[in-house]
Amino acid sequence: MVDRFRDSFAIIKYCFTAIIKWPVLITPLLFCWALYAPLVLYIKFGLKTKGMPVMTQLGISFIIICILSFILSISCLWVLELMRQIEIKGRVNLFEAFFNLLVRDVIRALPIMILWAFIWFILFVLSVIFSKKHNDDDNNQSLTAESAAETLMGTNNISFSGAFFSAVEKAVRMIVFLIYPAIAWEGRNSFDAIKRGMQILKGHLKKFVGGYILTEVAAALVYLPAAILYEIHSRLHVQYPDWVWVTILIYLAFAWSLSMLLEQLYTADLYTWNAKWEHECRKIKHAKGPKAKLPSLSKVKPPSLLDDTPDMKFFKR
Repeated sequence: MVDRFRDSFAIIKYCFTAIIKWPVLITPLLFCWALYAPLVLYIKFGLKTKGMPVMTQLGISFIIICILSFILSISCLWVLELMRQIEIKGRVNLFEAFFNLLVRDVIRALPIMILWAFIWFILFVLSVIFSKKHNDDDNNQSLTAESAAETLMGTNNISFSGAFFSAVEKAVRMIVFLIYPAIAWEGRNSFDAIKRGMQILKGHLKKFVGGYILTEVAAALVYLPAAILYEIHSRLHVQYPDWVWVTILIYLAFAWSLSMLLEQLYTADLYTWNAKWEHECRKIKHAKGPKAKLPSLSKVKPPSLLDDTPDMKFFKR
């Protein structure tokens, strides 16, 4: 178990190194945040749901979750196209990658986006049902830099049930991220992509769980400066000027983008690592027969965007 955790930690370290070398990788997530954050703030401060029929509220919630699923999916596919460019060409072109995902990936990924949105919606409904905290006066709050920062940090939804459903949502999200390379890199249809992703998840579950835990720890560390400032404000009743809250909002954009990018890089590299492992297993079986002893995933060199080894050779579109 220690070895598996060490391997997962090594991938997290590699992800940070890759981001430093290729900072353009975070651009799709910043683009995603630029759409995600205003939508969340509109839901909180602009959307008047009080007095609406329950079915109408549920319908609006599902539409919003579909939009969020689409936005996050686009950012993930965009990152995967950029990784493909780095591996094959050694350079990146944001617009070319975006065009490729629109032409080749979106249609195939659409059923997965809808399925993800449906699961996300079910989790959302369950979290509302089990939540002990219902704020009827949320729509009466005014939008300020302070209230925006508090909303985007999620400080108003801290509870045991909220933490549980948030953890499940993250697990589902990382599974979706593990499925998307099959579409972006191998051109599979949505059914085959899901089957492939679940096969990798089942085969390397402990590695996936290790990455889940470490990306969560890494995200907590990234959010820590903003969290400390908020705790000082909340517990010590220190009042900050607006420019501090604006600075926190800008920091949150990068913190959120970085945490999501870590999840995407980890799952993408786990997908590639599995392909390299399968290639090695086939070589050994061909040389020594079907009963030959096969290596574990940890015995195969992990993929890397930082070297000159073309790991994408294992994928044919």
